[in-house]
Amino acid sequence: MKKSVLLFIGVALSIVIIAAVGTTIDDFFMPGSQPGDSGNIEHPDKCDNCHGGYDQAVEPAFNWRGSMMAQAARDPLFYACLAVAEQDAPGVGDMCLRCHTPDGWLNGRCEPTDGSALNNNDREGVQCDFCHKMVKPSPVGTNPFPSDEIYTAETYPRDQEYLATIPLPGSPGNGMYIADSENAKRGPFSDATGRHQMHYSPFHSQSEHCGTCHDVSNPVLIRNYEGTLIYSPEIDGKIPSTSVVKLTFPIERTFSEWRASGYSDPESTDYTTCQDCHMRNVTGKGAKMKDAKVRDNLPLHDFTGGNTFTPLMVKNLWADEVDAAALDAGIERARQQLQSAADLDVAIDGQNVIVTVTNKTGHKLPTGYPEGRRIWINLIAFNGGEIVWESGKYENDEISAINNPKIYHCEPGISIRLANMVGNPSLAGPSLHMALNDTVYFDNRIPPKGSSFSSLRENQSPVVDADYLIDGAHSDATTYTLDVDFDYVEARLMYQTASKEFIEFLNENGGEAGQILHDQWLATGKSTPELMNVAYSGEPAVAYMDAAFTGVSRETNRKKANGIATVHVFVGNTNIDAATVFVEYSGPSSGTLSGTTDGNGEVTFSTRPVNNPSGQWCFTILDVTHADYTYTIPKPFTRECEGLAGTAAKSATIGNIISEPGINIYPNPFTNKLYFEFSREMDEKCLIEVFDVTGRKLDVVFNQMIEAGQQYKVEYAADKVATDLLFYRMQFNEEVITGKVVKR
Repeated sequence: MKKSVLLFIGVALSIVIIAAVGTTIDDFFMPGSQPGDSGNIEHPDKCDNCHGGYDQAVEPAFNWRGSMMAQAARDPLFYACLAVAEQDAPGVGDMCLRCHTPDGWLNGRCEPTDGSALNNNDREGVQCDFCHKMVKPSPVGTNPFPSDEIYTAETYPRDQEYLATIPLPGSPGNGMYIADSENAKRGPFSDATGRHQMHYSPFHSQSEHCGTCHDVSNPVLIRNYEGTLIYSPEIDGKIPSTSVVKLTFPIERTFSEWRASGYSDPESTDYTTCQDCHMRNVTGKGAKMKDAKVRDNLPLHDFTGGNTFTPLMVKNLWADEVDAAALDAGIERARQQLQSAADLDVAIDGQNVIVTVTNKTGHKLPTGYPEGRRIWINLIAFNGGEIVWESGKYENDEISAINNPKIYHCEPGISIRLANMVGNPSLAGPSLHMALNDTVYFDNRIPPKGSSFSSLRENQSPVVDADYLIDGAHSDATTYTLDVDFDYVEARLMYQTASKEFIEFLNENGGEAGQILHDQWLATGKSTPELMNVAYSGEPAVAYMDAAFTGVSRETNRKKANGIATVHVFVGNTNIDAATVFVEYSGPSSGTLSGTTDGNGEVTFSTRPVNNPSGQWCFTILDVTHADYTYTIPKPFTRECEGLAGTAAKSATIGNIISEPGINIYPNPFTNKLYFEFSREMDEKCLIEVFDVTGRKLDVVFNQMIEAGQQYKVEYAADKVATDLLFYRMQFNEEVITGKVVKR
């Protein structure tokens, strides 16, 4: 089912501002390549002929198709934001679309600026050919890589020739890209072979390449000098007076946050580029051709961030255009990226509990588009195995305000100065109207290592109204004083792409696009929060064990291959033998396996062999049982695929989070009542059953036909259940979903 964004409904706030400012597309003109300046952008399908279909673990095609780069022009969250922004500041969509659909923008299909003229080619997002046409912005006559003899001899002359034909940007950002009009492909290897013309480009290994679209400003809000955070409207229907991103109001500053960190210093041992994290090196070939070189530093074209929500919506809306398997693999990579983004520590000092979050990324945590995006601490205190206190509990699709939860986020808004300027002081305050905001009221996102308050301020991403953050630190310690007796605490660090508040705002103000987004939000789990990390302190009433993959690979024998996975079961530094591990696998073949750990706490699983297998094997730990220890199934499940870094073990009970989109089982642990919430894409039969630890069926909770798109909430009264561990089985036609919950 396809949707297009065509209808827009004004709101009171936007009417007030528009009446005062009256923006046009000219107010958002940015230098760089202009429509018609960059020749033909070749379709990704053409690139797939050589760069796909040979090894999904490393090939560019499959991994790019699972990325948000490939889906930037299919993202319903983007279109809902675009609809509101266009209402608030007509013409601003021109600036938004130039990064989300370069093909559409460079070929003149971004007028009208609401995106309604885009075609299916434009929906391919940030395409291969576009990125590999990009030229480093530099003044004519200035060699950006004077010490690189190969670049100077082979590529510099053509770069200069093209740069002389276009208006040059004042700094990286705002989509002010330069894309050559010729079809030669640029890349970071000088010894590459290929069937097309190539130019060696050191620029493609630099963070500035990414900064082109990952520093975004509102060009109609300008400051007079770099030291001030006061911005004044410049809305006159003319080209903006400056294209220097640092002189205009910041919408997002991921690249600048990196630039303010210690990771941006080439002389530092911490030096790390954007590509080092988001295009990590793998071993393999960049193309299927026989003469393509096998490299140990092949950049994986996965561009992984932390978004596990949008790919689910894209799969629903554009099923005939996307690769569902690639998107699923992208979701798994995003989960692993999130689980490596922060360290979490918890300590008990009398009645105080100190939770410390350390940022391990090269930018703020979280970063990027600030509206709706957040990280928070869920702290739970137990006494004798019972929950006696909780902060940051996620219930009813919101973070409970009980016990003052710590939420890391940013609150842009409209200043008193601007509100008075347009004659409506009531507009002043935090706002979700991105195109109207001219100030930041609050920003406690954790800074990156090596940054300082002054460097962040200089790069327009200051810490705002968060005095507890320590200048120069890339961590934050929160002290909770508990007024109850407790013997054990568990801290969880959670991430959410889009809050309920933000989705409902876009639904109310975004017209048809907002409604499409809201429908998909309901159908795909309501931007289910993701577990980033978990930490414990104290003496739990229950002895928990952890399980993690130590490796996933394949064993090849001529044309046949089978998937191999090893699971390690442990408690702290102690290996647990005689534990029974249950796993599920998918990919070239699928099924379930079980095995018992040895004296090293390990068990190895092998799938059945497959001839000429296509795709990656992925393994999921379903459950682990032992006579003396308890394994509480984490949500998301611990999962790992071939060629991906190890997934951090998570043994906590992850409340109401579940990996299946549109399904929610909560609370976990539960007391007297258990709820099953679900929504499906088609009419089908639903059967829900519960079992005890022996496998004995206790009850049939639900057994009837359900309607597509309807939200169901089934209550199970479990007050008479004697067991402290309950297994559930949900069957939708032929699909079966299982799990377990703990009764306290």
